[in-house]
Amino acid sequence: MSLSETVCDLEFAYLNRSLMDQLQIDVSTVAEAFREEADNCIAKTGQKTLVRLISLGSQRLFLKFYTARGPSRWIRGSARRRVLRAYANACRLNVLGIKTAPILAVILRDVERTGGCSGLVTLSLSPAKTLTLFFMEQLPVPGHEAARRVLIKRLSDFLCGLHDRGVYPKDFKDTNVLVRQCGDDHRFYIVDCDGLLFLRSLSRRRRMKNLAQIGITLGEALSPAERLLFLSAYANRYPELKMDLERVELGWKKAIERRQLQRDRLTTIRSRGL
Repeated sequence: MSLSETVCDLEFAYLNRSLMDQLQIDVSTVAEAFREEADNCIAKTGQKTLVRLISLGSQRLFLKFYTARGPSRWIRGSARRRVLRAYANACRLNVLGIKTAPILAVILRDVERTGGCSGLVTLSLSPAKTLTLFFMEQLPVPGHEAARRVLIKRLSDFLCGLHDRGVYPKDFKDTNVLVRQCGDDHRFYIVDCDGLLFLRSLSRRRRMKNLAQIGITLGEALSPAERLLFLSAYANRYPELKMDLERVELGWKKAIERRQLQRDRLTTIRSRGL
């Protein structure tokens, strides 16, 4: 992919000028927000990524930064490769009819800074929420049992749709799938697009890994019976997999308990100031 243009000393691989004009967002404003380092805007941090949520007028934008620090040019270029992969994967999702956050800009580097960051600027999908938040805030129990079962089956259908199209999210956890209520229906979105593979078909191992990831990370939001409902709905679509549902659920339960134990230990350590 060749560079589109350099504006405000930022190298852009992609600029959605038509959408920016529609939203009345100027490129220079985006560049200024990209360079800002306000800690109160941080929405998510990782080892190699940082996500900021900012407001420009009435619009809320996410800025996802990819960093790669090291002595070699190859290491410094890894952030550029990741951001380009995320953009290419988002385009492929759109072609397949799978929803993700609209991209306003793909920034490869800041010309003024040595090394610098690469990043994506996307529209916020609000009022969409992560799966766990949606279950816990929109459909709490008791009182929403029937609606929760509907959403669980639709989530299973969504995962089946990804797998049928050959889409394999390498990190299919609850925070990487957003859901939004649309009348009587639900709309799902994939985020964190750099962690996707597009394959002719998915192996049993990869399918099971996705099931394990989503089941474990939804451990706080779903009851054992609800997790089993999700598994059953998925297994009914692929009888050839011959899934041992009770064994998978037992694996989920043990992993969820381990995660909770680790959190309890971390909370104890922090409370003691260690």
